[in-house]
Formats: sequence, C-alpha cells, structure tokens
Amino acid sequence: MHDVHKSYFPYTEACPQDGKSCIKEKCKVWLGEKECWYDHFGKIVEEIFKADRHDYIQFQDENNHHIDGIRHVHFDLHTRERDKPEEPIVVLATIGFNSHRLGEKVQEKFKLTDWELKSVAYEGGDDADLDKAIDGSPRKKEEILDLLHFVRDLIPEIIQFEAETNTCTACRNKCETLTEYAGKAICGGCERKIILENIDRYVKK
Repeated sequence: MHDVHKSYFPYTEACPQDGKSCIKEKCKVWLGEKECWYDHFGKIVEEIFKADRHDYIQFQDENNHHIDGIRHVHFDLHTRERDKPEEPIVVLATIGFNSHRLGEKVQEKFKLTDWELKSVAYEGGDDADLDKAIDGSPRKKEEILDLLHFVRDLIPEIIQFEAETNTCTACRNKCETLTEYAGKAICGGCERKIILENIDRYVKK
C-alpha cells in the first residue's frame, strides 16, 4: 500500500475519491461491514499486479531497467457523485505509451480493437493511451477480474514487442523515438547520417 493511500479510508474517514468525509451507507460503493468497493478494488489491482498502488503501475525489463516505451498501466474506478446510485460506476483501464506509433502498433499486433487509442501529452511529447472502459459495479466483479488478468498477462508480451518495435532498423539500437520510411523505422541519428551521405545526389550546388 502506497503511503499516500494511508491518508484515506479505511485508515482515516477521508474518501479516496474526493477527500471528503466517508458517507458509508449513503455511498453507492459502500459494501457494508466497514468495506468500501473503491478501497477493495484498489487492493485487488495491487494484489494481481504485485504493485504498491493501483493507479500508476510501471514495468522493468530483464535487467530491471524501467521500460520508457511503456509509460505505465493504471486502473481508475469512476463513481461520479457518491450519493447518486443511478449514475454508473466505471472501471477505466489504461496502458500508456510514450509514442503514438507504439500505441498503434500494439493495438494492431494484439488486436485490441475494443480499446480506444488516444493521443496525450504527459510531458509535451507524442504520448498515447490505450483505454478500455467497462461496468465497474461490484456485481460485475468477475468481468473486472477478467480484464485485470487479461492486462497482467498481456504486459510481458507487450514488453517483448516494445523492445523489437523500438529498435532502429539501421543501427539496431533501441530508441523510443523512431520515424518510419517505407516500413523501416529509423532513429534520429541514422536519419541525419543517411541524409548527409546522400544529400549530394539530390541537392546540386
């Protein structure tokens, strides 16, 4: 459990969704017996992914280096107004990438046609998220578990695919920023080298 979580229910009376006081039985995610579905959901994610938080999970390669191409995976339980049971509870699963190119290729490779690819800019870059939203109510726990296990089992394959996809065709070095020409992915260094070596063929003095 991440230390920040200990500022909220069940460690304090503060709700992890909005920081307001827990309203217990009046809340649509209250399961009874002093148990909150939002808190329970977070613990399920942490257990399945062996992580200390459910809303920002990162991964390492075989050398225990952080994989820059895969920014993170996170799962959010959206409840909107806690005291309005008519409003749906939604689980949003997100796999984040540091390039739109990689996100597109992962979606195509693993046939994630029911996931939505969105362009984002976490640090002003060409980032992209693959999102999938499903019913997040407690009665759909089995479907939610299926989604969590699916993502957990898919991540090792994505990690392997990322290493191959983010390798420059010319120099064979791994690079997260590649440009494709005629189906060949080239890093910035090789792109400049190729231009300089061939510029005289196309630009006459």
